[in-house]
Amino acid sequence: MAEDLLAVLTAIGHVEEVDDGGEPLFVPHEGRLDALKDLQRVLRRDDPETGSAKLLLGTWGIVPKTLIPLILNPNEESSVIIAALRVALMITAPMEDKIAQKEEHLRVLREHKRSLLRNDLFAVLVALLTEPLLRLQTGGEGNEQTSSDVQHVEIVLALIRQLLLIPDGSGAAPTDPYAGLHDTAVRILHEEQVTELLLIIAQICEEYRHWSVILLDLFYLIFRNETPELLWAEKSPINFVFDSQQSSIDTSTIAVQQEQQSSSSSSLSATAKLLAQEKASSQALRSGHHPKFYRPVIVK
Repeated sequence: MAEDLLAVLTAIGHVEEVDDGGEPLFVPHEGRLDALKDLQRVLRRDDPETGSAKLLLGTWGIVPKTLIPLILNPNEESSVIIAALRVALMITAPMEDKIAQKEEHLRVLREHKRSLLRNDLFAVLVALLTEPLLRLQTGGEGNEQTSSDVQHVEIVLALIRQLLLIPDGSGAAPTDPYAGLHDTAVRILHEEQVTELLLIIAQICEEYRHWSVILLDLFYLIFRNETPELLWAEKSPINFVFDSQQSSIDTSTIAVQQEQQSSSSSSLSATAKLLAQEKASSQALRSGHHPKFYRPVIVK
């Protein structure tokens, strides 16, 4: 199995050293999409009682060395990014209760979570969802496109849910590198407007009722470590998340801006207007000129 996994990873891309001694660069290969699909097939056949494939991939650092460089590449095709997110979804899935080497699997899951908790990565996730959500809200572009959009939304929501499910380390920082991961996740969700995006999705999930379960899980997981007293405490790590006064999306301003646009735009619902505004603000990111992405992807 190890040889097969190495062959698949090699087909996805390789790490290239930099002459000036800087951080190595990840160079994707032409057949990376097919290789990612092959990797998904290998993971589906992984023994749930041992999880040996997941364990090997975690030990080799597939998230920081392969998946993150693909996701953060501003010139990457969306199909490759979605395939990489599918792999991330599979390797962060909750482990079986009676799995062998349980502590090692838990360590690998925590390492995946720590690697994926990046502002630039969650900015990509928001950008990926903007157009699909706008199409779903405004009627879509045919059954095939609607099905693809729904799948993309569900992949991102499920990945966020699984990351929040992974428990923090039992120690204290800085001795435990996995302590405080939940607070870090909540902070990033807020800073990259993911929490506001969840509220937008909640407004359009009437047609996609199965999203309600995922959203309930997400809201529960975000607040699960909080008591009512801590939630409203000034120093609570989560007290800013849904504070409308601190919201980075000013809905009243958005409404005024949208009303000044074309009549077709003014006919959109309030939710669609928010999505249209988010789409406009993410154009630089999607074209590769966002300051967070306008650079080569390095492997850490």
